[in-house]
Amino acid sequence: MSKKVALALGVTALAAPVGALSASGSRTFDHTYGARWSPAGSRVAFVARGNGRNPALEVASAAGTRPVKLTSNWYVAQAPAWSPRARKLAFVRMKNVSQSNEASSLWTIDIRTRVKQRLALSSARYDLNSDLSWSPSGSRIAFTLLDEAHGAAAYRIYTVKATGGSRRLLTAGQHPDWSPDGKTIVFDSTPWPYSTTEVWAVNADGTGARLLAARAVQPKFSPDGRRIAFERDGDIWSMNPDGSGQQRLTDAPEAEGTPRWSPDGHRIAFLRGSSSYQLYVMNADGSGEAHIAPSSGFELDPDWSPNGKTIAYARCTSINPRSCRVAFANVGASP
Repeated sequence: MSKKVALALGVTALAAPVGALSASGSRTFDHTYGARWSPAGSRVAFVARGNGRNPALEVASAAGTRPVKLTSNWYVAQAPAWSPRARKLAFVRMKNVSQSNEASSLWTIDIRTRVKQRLALSSARYDLNSDLSWSPSGSRIAFTLLDEAHGAAAYRIYTVKATGGSRRLLTAGQHPDWSPDGKTIVFDSTPWPYSTTEVWAVNADGTGARLLAARAVQPKFSPDGRRIAFERDGDIWSMNPDGSGQQRLTDAPEAEGTPRWSPDGHRIAFLRGSSSYQLYVMNADGSGEAHIAPSSGFELDPDWSPNGKTIAYARCTSINPRSCRVAFANVGASP
């Protein structure tokens, strides 16, 4: 077993273009987190908490101009998720984050009309460390709930139609990620009684669950669906969708995690650190590793621009998302 301690990267923090959101003359973008590029790269959605207000969902142009608040003073607690055609954003609303049994809810908002729709209500906690995940067709959204009545590790993955309706229980686990063809969801799960975490796959209808990798977390499909990146014992690995061909890509003294594929699948961004986390990029085979925009603080939540030339991320003075502000790294096109 590796002596490295895996990164605890549950904080969802802001990612946005360089010199854009952070340089906006109309307002400050300090104390913001959970930003995500739109599929075309023309806009960025994020969560903003300024002047002591509840965290609210906002959207701005990719140049950092014309920021618009979409949810007033609703408590939006995690990164929003763009629908594949960029017409809607999915997000979680919380009424009171201090109450363990509050009625949290999953919503969408139409970017053009600003019409909001509640899709799922729950007295169990949404897992705010696990991103909302749209199916490639945009017809369903995968999410994770923590059922506190069944213990600290009782995470369960559900899907719900993007138009609303009853939620569908898929499996126990968290961190769901859809395959590009929409047929499979990969996720990680900690078997009872609190053993090491494993990466599994399940059919989109909840059938056919199968183990892919032991001692593994944070699975992410490559854009073409041919490989899955994941973290094992503080290193970044990749494998085939059936679990074969497992290959270790990194081997540093510090822990690594949060692998994110570039849009063309040729590179992987990830975080490395011990007392703080820093942003790195490497080729998909583990070669060509580069340290991106070193700083003395925490760098979190990498998010590739759709053209693959820029990585947006959070630069924070502590693990607390309120200490974060936007940052970016220009990495150029894939070689």
